[in-house]
Amino acid sequence: MVQGGGYDPQYKERKTRPAIQHEGRAALAAGLKNQTGTVAMARTGDPHSATSQFFINVVDNAFLDPTPIPDGDPVAKFEYQGRVYENVARSQLLNATQLYGYTVFGKVTSGMDVVQKIRQTPTGAGGPFPSDVPKTAIVIQSITLIP
Repeated sequence: MVQGGGYDPQYKERKTRPAIQHEGRAALAAGLKNQTGTVAMARTGDPHSATSQFFINVVDNAFLDPTPIPDGDPVAKFEYQGRVYENVARSQLLNATQLYGYTVFGKVTSGMDVVQKIRQTPTGAGGPFPSDVPKTAIVIQSITLIP
């Protein structure tokens, strides 16, 4: 993936609005998955911490999709990462942070070649980040919302 947002080219953190509530399960139900070319919200370990950072998937990343929770309370049978859980309280699964995934909210409709060029950009330490920062700043100069 390539990640952006939140900082200016001098690594000064930008002001953001308050974090948003996680909407990944609703997005997944609408068919939005972490597939090549999709845009998703970046966040901390707290599923409800997304503000201004995002990432573009450069390959299919199904492991980043939210995990659907089966119907029932308790959930009769639930499988996650090769383990089977039985008779688990629904609330326990709904609140398990590892099951939230990352919310897809858009897709690159043109310019994926540019995303691939960004992916190939040499990286290293930069600002407060010890690694994986482009050695040359990459700035989005325009973006268009297509309804």
